[in-house]
Formats: sequence, structure tokens, C-alpha cells
Amino acid sequence: DEDKKSLPYEVGRILATEAGRARRRAQDVCAFTWIFIDSDAGQPATLLRERLQQLQICFLITESATSRQNDNGVKWHLFLPLSQPKTMPTLSLPDVDVAETLRACKEWWKSVHRHVSQCLHVLGGLDVAEDADAGTTDDPTAATLARPAFIPHRPAGGAARFLIANEGRLLQLDDFLRATGFAGPIDAPVVKLERKRGRAQQGQGRFQCLHAAWEHVVQPAQQLEQRQIHIRVLAQC
Repeated sequence: DEDKKSLPYEVGRILATEAGRARRRAQDVCAFTWIFIDSDAGQPATLLRERLQQLQICFLITESATSRQNDNGVKWHLFLPLSQPKTMPTLSLPDVDVAETLRACKEWWKSVHRHVSQCLHVLGGLDVAEDADAGTTDDPTAATLARPAFIPHRPAGGAARFLIANEGRLLQLDDFLRATGFAGPIDAPVVKLERKRGRAQQGQGRFQCLHAAWEHVVQPAQQLEQRQIHIRVLAQC
């Protein structure tokens, strides 16, 4: 894993710049440009790849740099580019509680990511419970707003890494979430500062999100049959 951290990476975000350079901080994320799925459970992606190709969805799937190394099974990354960037709230407005908004957005994006990942696992006949990126335990990096995706390289003396690209339709994230029963807000939440007698009270911000109970935000995707996922993706993407 330490060797992996030395690899170049992509972020899949539109980042704010400072002095002409982008910074990979949560507050610098302006928009998301892809859904990134990191599967470390050793489950093959063959059926998922075939079904995405049947649906004519644009994707890139690559084998992870640490796949089939040090007793690891097959590990892979799936990239689904979005039809349009999914924007984050503007944090520079005077009535926005920046810290609470970032905290809420991390939970929101983790829920969005989990839901999409679970739907894809169902579509591909994969066991949701086996994969931290989709299961109830969650990959802790899924809530990282500027999450890096390491570019896999062939290890010295190791087997070649597979890479499959498919041209097709870009994922319409909002429509996908609605069609597959996502129970949370479609857009990123904004937390406003509570105002009293005309003065903003720092640190007293209250969540103004439509859904504050995040543990109930996602309708378990595993309840959806594969045929339902297939039909809904075909209809909405």
C-alpha cells in the first residue's frame, strides 16, 4: 500500500485554484466529474462490464496496482464519467456555515457513492456485503471529497494489468438517483448560520438539510432485483 501511494493519481473533481495551482482539499472541491468504484473484495467484474456494455454506458475499468500481489485477489477500479459536473455549494457566501456544510457534504457524498456502488454491484451480480466500497461498513475514503484514484502500474515482475474502456452514454447522476430510489437529497446540502437579532452566531449553525438522519438516507439497493436495475439504468442513462 505504501508503494501505491507513490503512484500518480487522478481526482475526478473540478478544484478551485490558488496562485494558479489546484489544491486537493475538501473546501477546494467545486464539482464531481465521475463516480469512482474501488473493489478490493476479489470479485470479478466480468458480468458488470458486460452489462454496462449492453447498456452502452461509457466507462473505464482497470485492474488495481495491488491486485494479485501479496496474496490479494483481483482488485479493480471502475470509472463512470458524469454527463455534467455535480456541483458543490458555494462556501464563500456570508450566511454559510463552512465547517458544518463540509461535514454534511461528506456524509451526503458518501451516501450517494454507496447507493450507486450498491446498484452497480446488483447489476453485476456481485455480493454487496463482501465489498467495503458498497457494503454497510463503508470504505472510509468514500467520504473524502477530493478522493484520489491511483493510476495502476504493472509491478516489477508482476502480471500485466488489464484495462477496458467503453465508449457510450455518460451517466446522468441525478436521473439515476431518482430512478433507483435514492432516499437522500439529490443536491449537496448547505448548512446556514443561525442568525439572532441580526448577528451571525458562529458555531451555532444548524443543519438545514432535508434529511438530517443520514443513517436512514439510503434505501438499500440490494432490495432491487437485477432486472429492475437493468431497466431503470436503460431508461434513465
